[in-house]
Amino acid sequence: EGAETRFRLSKQDARRLAALTENIRSAAGLAEVAWRQGEASARDTAFLRAALFETPLPADAEAQIELGKGAEFPVRPADLMPGLQGAALGARLAELEVLWIASGFAATRDELLKD
Repeated sequence: EGAETRFRLSKQDARRLAALTENIRSAAGLAEVAWRQGEASARDTAFLRAALFETPLPADAEAQIELGKGAEFPVRPADLMPGLQGAALGARLAELEVLWIASGFAATRDELLKD
């Protein structure tokens, strides 16, 4: 706690530290971390989790990171408009994002939008 001031971190380094701390605590897989924050963050998360939990790196860590870093969410806000607007649009996109991630980034636009 208080590492930002104790170590005089720049704002950028403080944000990175906060993101890594959250990644360690979260249940997000390495693919999701790579998709949201990039390859380097996912790799750092894998190393930190292994060190802190005293476990080996997952055998498929690199494959997970590769999967996430190259993924592209197939649904765009325009796909849900004009039926949804504002907060409802954002909430539905978030729901679809969760489903897409749970599918291992495999669900297509059509699969996500069939409802």
